[in-house]
Amino acid sequence: MEKEIKNCQNCKKDFVIELDDFGFYEKIGVCSPNLCIECRSQLRHIFRNERNFYKRNCDLCGESIITIWSPNKDTPVYCVPCWWSDKWDPMFFGVSYDKGKSFFEQVGDLYKKVPKSALVGTNNVDCQYVNYVADCKNCYMIVESSNNEDCIHSYWIQKTKDCVDASFTHQVELSYEVDDCHDSYRLKYSRSCYSCTEGTFLLNCRGCVDCLGCVNLRNKNNCIFNEQYSKEKYKEKLKEFKLDTYEGVENFRRVFDDFAKKFPRKYAEIYMSVNVTGNYEVNVKNNRVCFHSYESEDNAYSVHVWREARDCMDCHTAGRTAEKIYNSTNTGLQASNCNCCHNCWGSNFVDYSFNCPFGKNLFGCMAIKKENHIVF
Repeated sequence: MEKEIKNCQNCKKDFVIELDDFGFYEKIGVCSPNLCIECRSQLRHIFRNERNFYKRNCDLCGESIITIWSPNKDTPVYCVPCWWSDKWDPMFFGVSYDKGKSFFEQVGDLYKKVPKSALVGTNNVDCQYVNYVADCKNCYMIVESSNNEDCIHSYWIQKTKDCVDASFTHQVELSYEVDDCHDSYRLKYSRSCYSCTEGTFLLNCRGCVDCLGCVNLRNKNNCIFNEQYSKEKYKEKLKEFKLDTYEGVENFRRVFDDFAKKFPRKYAEIYMSVNVTGNYEVNVKNNRVCFHSYESEDNAYSVHVWREARDCMDCHTAGRTAEKIYNSTNTGLQASNCNCCHNCWGSNFVDYSFNCPFGKNLFGCMAIKKENHIVF
C-alpha cells in the first residue's frame, strides 16, 4: 500500500495519508480520515473548555458552584461531589438503539441529557478551582496537570512542587514564572531550561547553577549575561540589580529581552529524542507531528502525549501509559484502545463515549463510571 492523497471535506485542501498511518488505522480497526490534520485538530480543540470558569448552581444539590459549563448551557451540571456520588444513576438515562436514526444523532441526544461534572479531576486533595487535574495536593487554579503539590496559577505542570505561574513544566520545584522547564530548582522568569538551579532570567540553558540573564549556556556557574564571574563577585553584582523589587525586575526584564535577541534560536525545542517531528519534545521516539510531548513513543498528529504514551494518534492529551488512543481528548491514566472519546480516564476498549472514567467495553456511553459492557 502506498501513501494516499485525499481532499479534506472541510477546508477542501489536499492532504496526504502516509503509509505508516494506514498501519495504525488497521491496528485499531478504523477507516482513514476524510479531514486533514489541521481540521481534525480544530474539531478536538473546540470540543472542550479547559480554563474558562463560570458560576452556576448544581442541578442536583442546588449549591452554588464553579464550573466549566456556562449558565446558558441547557445540559444538567452537577458539582464534583454530586457527580461522583451514588445520589443518581447514569443508567437511568440509557436508551435503546434506534435503527431508524443515525448513530451520531442518538449519541448527541444522549450527550445533552446526561449530567456533566462541573470540573474534571480525580484523586485530588485540598485543590480548588482546578480542571483536568489528577493526583494533586494543595493546588489552586491549575489546569491540565497531575502529580503536583502546593502549586497555583499554572497550566500543564507535572510532578512539580511549590511553583507559581508555571507552564509546560516537569519536575520543577520552588520556581516562579517559568515555561518549558524540566528537572530544575529555584528558577525565576526562565524558559526552556533543563537541570538548572538558582537561575533568574535564563533562556535555553542546561545544567547551569547560580546564573542570571543568560542564553544558551551549558554547565556554567556564576554567570551574568553569559560572562563568567567568581562566586564572590557574582553575589556582589547580583545585589546591584535589585531583583527583590518590582522595579528592579521590570528594568532587568527589558535589558534581558534586548540581550536575548542577539542569540540564535534553536529550530525547535527537541531534546534527547530520536526520529521525531514537531516541537517541544523531550525523551521521545518515533513521534510524528507532535507538540509538547515527553517520555513517549510511536505517536502522531497529537498535542500533549506524555509519560509512556504509545501508539496514540490524533489526540489532545493522552498520557500516563495511555496506549492505542485515537481521535480523543483527555484520555489517559492507563487508558487503552479508546476511539473518539473524551474524559475517559483509565478506560479500556471504549468507543464514542464521554466522561466515562475507569470503564471497559463501552460504546456510545455518557458518565458511566467503573462499569463494563454497556451500549448507550
